[in-house]
Amino acid sequence: MRLLTKRKIPPDQLLTNALNLQFRNLCPCFDSHQLSMIVSGLLKLQFKVHDASFLRIFERILNISETFSANEITSIVCAAARMKCKHNITGPISALFSQALVSLDTFSPQGLAHCFWAVAKIGYPIRPESLASIRIHVAKSSNAYKPQDISMLLWAVAKLNKDADPAL
Repeated sequence: MRLLTKRKIPPDQLLTNALNLQFRNLCPCFDSHQLSMIVSGLLKLQFKVHDASFLRIFERILNISETFSANEITSIVCAAARMKCKHNITGPISALFSQALVSLDTFSPQGLAHCFWAVAKIGYPIRPESLASIRIHVAKSSNAYKPQDISMLLWAVAKLNKDADPAL
């Protein structure tokens, strides 16, 4: 009779398996702040999320998108832009961007620049009226924008194949 030998599982694989299991079980319990921290943490750690867990996280984001603050929206959209995502996450990104447009006044100049940059990097199509509302908001507080913020906004406009708007 042959004895089965236990295969030693590397610690990072154990962590991956445990976290993916937790995502599947606890995802409906996470609030907007926890989800934004999870998504940015996954990016920083270059954590390999199972497809089911990844989709469940973004499904939860879609379900509670109206509860996200400006910082949380920026954090998630920027992380999504930096992840090499093979999944279609336009639904959650659309919901977050819609929430961002409703609450433009709560964004810092840097936060808005980063959020708009990330949305453009993802390739999310922005409607002209949405672009106009961003332009009006930036024009109202143009003195608060640093050169880096302005360059990110202009890059986003160029990336979206829009004519550069002098008001930006």
